[in-house]
Amino acid sequence: MDVSKYDGTIHPDEWIEQIRKYYYGYKHLNNYYNFEEFTRTMIDSTISIPDFADISELINLLKQHITFTAFKNSRKRKLQSLKFIPERQGGDTTSFLVKFRSFCRDAEINDIEEIKTYFYKTLPKGFIQDKFLEQMNNGINSMNELTQLFENIMLEDSILIRNGSRVAIKHVATGKYLSASYKCYQNTNRKIVYAGSVPNSDAQWIVKFSGLNELALNESTLLILDHEIYQYLFFKPFSTTKSPASKNMEVTCGTSGTEWKFKSKNNRKYLKSHDIIFLESSIKHLNLRSHDFTFTVDDVVYQEVVAHEERIGGNDEWYIELLSYN
Repeated sequence: MDVSKYDGTIHPDEWIEQIRKYYYGYKHLNNYYNFEEFTRTMIDSTISIPDFADISELINLLKQHITFTAFKNSRKRKLQSLKFIPERQGGDTTSFLVKFRSFCRDAEINDIEEIKTYFYKTLPKGFIQDKFLEQMNNGINSMNELTQLFENIMLEDSILIRNGSRVAIKHVATGKYLSASYKCYQNTNRKIVYAGSVPNSDAQWIVKFSGLNELALNESTLLILDHEIYQYLFFKPFSTTKSPASKNMEVTCGTSGTEWKFKSKNNRKYLKSHDIIFLESSIKHLNLRSHDFTFTVDDVVYQEVVAHEERIGGNDEWYIELLSYN
């Protein structure tokens, strides 16, 4: 193990621990120096320190030296400029936490309220910062508790539905998945939309938000793009075309899409994986529904998906599952 001379670029407590491990790791040093004498030889000549009786006094002398004031101020500036970047944007959460904790230690910032303030300022605006502000005073009294809170927030952040997310949309009442097919409704060129039993490639969708929001907020609008045939979920709002079984509004896929407004059943601010939602069209305010009605095309039975203007009920509930971020 190599150890550097003390030159004011490390916290005195940290340096003493390194010196201690080095000294006692090399027994031959004991033949030439006691620990205090050896420590003095390891202080850079540019730092003038008076005689000291023991290591505790040496630490105090090093902390009183102007180099330590400069060191602390430097670490405080580093702390002020530190910014958290999530892994999905190329950051490293573990590395960030190590830096934050070490900067607080080196700057001798020990008051938990001050630490919380610095931590809040490192976070990106939006969900992560809002959630931390909301919970930072809920019994957070130590650095370890703050770190645990942050980890909980990051776990929650990892299941948020973002612009471009690939998702499955499951019908709550029947347990089947919103799906699209290359096949068309009988005697038409309109792609079949149905509720399928298997969450295969037909049942994977990409959500695209209108506006500039990265995250889906409650009652925001979105376009739903089929991952396989790469067409949008839509219906013709003023068409007389009826669904094959229940004679509601037919839902299909096309190159242009219907804007859908999602509404959280539990009135959540942000849309998360495993939330139950309703999907309402932005035109005519029709709701997306599936039910036990079926129809047959080429001897294959499909569970119907429709848009309707009846009273909202259990058949209008959908369960969204995050598959990946594109």
